[in-house]
Amino acid sequence: MLTDPFDGVVSGAFGNPLADRSAWCGDPAAYLDSVVDVQDYAGTTAKFRFRIGHDRFPHRPGSNWSIDDVKITGCTE
Repeated sequence: MLTDPFDGVVSGAFGNPLADRSAWCGDPAAYLDSVVDVQDYAGTTAKFRFRIGHDRFPHRPGSNWSIDDVKITGCTE
């Protein structure tokens, strides 16, 4: 990730299905523009997946995560 890197590792102590993976953890920030380098996939067919995992405690309503305006662009040097 070129901007907004993951800030922690998901705990396995609370039943989260994504335990032990790098992730954005804790309180979500306001909308961010995250940039990821996908140069390694240039010229190939690729699928991108977005996943969210919650612990088993209903301490926050809603999904706490939204994704919009996904775009893949190229740059010339």
